[in-house]
Amino acid sequence: MSSAQASFSGTIDARQFSRVQSALLPVWSRWYVFAPTCLLAFLALGIGWGEAFANPVRAIPDLVWGLGVFVACLLLTWYGRRRAWQNYVRLHGSISGQVSQQGIEWKTEASNTVLPWEKLLGFRMSSDLVLVFYAPRCAFFLPRSFFASTQEWTALQEVLTRHTKAL
Repeated sequence: MSSAQASFSGTIDARQFSRVQSALLPVWSRWYVFAPTCLLAFLALGIGWGEAFANPVRAIPDLVWGLGVFVACLLLTWYGRRRAWQNYVRLHGSISGQVSQQGIEWKTEASNTVLPWEKLLGFRMSSDLVLVFYAPRCAFFLPRSFFASTQEWTALQEVLTRHTKAL
């Protein structure tokens, strides 16, 4: 395969889907940022910091509320991801396509999309996952497992670097 294109094909699993969802969320809305912030807010707005340090036992009701928010955020995140995964599998199934000089061709069982490079905002890359953004929180996801060889994975990186910018 030339460095001008890279073909891909595969099916995303639940763990990869969860990673993609996390990568698309703004940092402030992730449960591990939001819930501790709520805990600190409960303390600050409840009895206040001075009283919490002077008499820690009085902070227990605020800590219980904060812990409740933390657990609720964790459960809502788990439920939301599970539901999104079930809807995704039902709607999309396997994915294939190619990244070339013209843009990205993305095929699922239900759709076929071709986007030229001018329509893409940029990409974010980790060691085993590439997200190519076509809107601020919408992206094509390309896990390393979708590529048959290291040469195809390297070709993807070269084409992306040549035609769009890293975010």
